[in-house]
Amino acid sequence: MNNITLNIKSLLFNATKALRENKFIEGKKILEQIQSINSNILEVNFNLAILNLQSGNLEAAIIFFTKAKKINPKSTKEIFKFLNLDWSNKAKDFYKTAKDRIDISTPSYNQVTSPLYLKSINRWKNYEENFIEVKNDLQKWTHEFEYKV
Repeated sequence: MNNITLNIKSLLFNATKALRENKFIEGKKILEQIQSINSNILEVNFNLAILNLQSGNLEAAIIFFTKAKKINPKSTKEIFKFLNLDWSNKAKDFYKTAKDRIDISTPSYNQVTSPLYLKSINRWKNYEENFIEVKNDLQKWTHEFEYKV
């Protein structure tokens, strides 16, 4: 086992311990540290999704749930369990179920009837230089919603 793997295992242990002790901010910071080392760890993405959902940051929660699903498609069942929802095999192919519906009253019909995709995650970074002038104005909100900038 190399040093990076040992470091990640140690950090994951510390994050789990902090979360079990209801030290959510500390646990989240450790999970984010692990995420910066390796963003493809199912448990890290799943826990970050849950923490963001609990703090009301739905957008970040969706991103982390999506990453968890990409790492392990079976993780969708864990997400349903956490949300106290009954599992249905139709959930795997939600977009097919949506196509079978006669009426979908949403402007994002194409998104509802398509499989999950990750193309737009971090796409905003392509325009980061355009935000420089308003960065100070947005700082209150990035802090409020715990966005990484």
